Amino acid sequence: MKHAKTPIAALTLAVALASSAQAYVPPEFQPENTEELQLETATGAGSGALIGGLAGGPFGVVAGVIAGAFVGDRLAEARLQEEAHQAELAQIAEERERLEQDLLAAQTRAEQLQRRERLASRKQDKQRVAAELSLDVLFRTGSGELEPRARERVGELAALLQGFPQLDITLAGHADRRGSEARNLQLSRDRAEAVKQALVGAGIAAARIHTRAHGASRAKAETGDLDGLALDRRVDVTLSPAEAHYATTADAH
Repeated sequence: MKHAKTPIAALTLAVALASSAQAYVPPEFQPENTEELQLETATGAGSGALIGGLAGGPFGVVAGVIAGAFVGDRLAEARLQEEAHQAELAQIAEERERLEQDLLAAQTRAEQLQRRERLASRKQDKQRVAAELSLDVLFRTGSGELEPRARERVGELAALLQGFPQLDITLAGHADRRGSEARNLQLSRDRAEAVKQALVGAGIAAARIHTRAHGASRAKAETGDLDGLALDRRVDVTLSPAEAHYATTADAH
């Protein structure tokens, strides 16, 4: 009977020790739910005490409590470290996502700046071409047909204008003072139309080309000045940004 009471006493002592056993956990590893930690520690201590009591009596109970509490403490600490590690990984993932968003925003801003620079450069090119490029196409007396050299120059102009699709072309036809007013007006119109057709044939859209006929109203040379008269038989080619033409057209209506 005495030996039968020993396991029962050991078991009772194990339960009592297990109930009072608590593992020390550093503050940085303490969970929000301390009851869960205490339960893990007590479970480890109680299990160790029970095994120790059954195996070695009262002395085994004490040893089992110590060993079980240590194991439970280590398990709780390992779980806390794992939770901290998972939280750190989540924070790293969140930071990475934020950095990727910042990088995407920076790339978008860089692309916008590049587009603005390209647009500004194109605008400057158009203004430069419109300001610097002028071409006079000369004609023979009484003729509205392009000479071979004049046609070649118009082809060169068309090749240049292919790179500036937003520029409009204005063709102003002129005549010298000789001949009637009606005849000179018709000649100036024919000359402007001849240059227009040459440009269209070289690939320039007809909608970009605007013709004017001035007859001899702007002639400068006197009748005896042959060189001056040759310069009066011409078509002036001027370029302007398309927006300016559209604004002028809208005002006219």
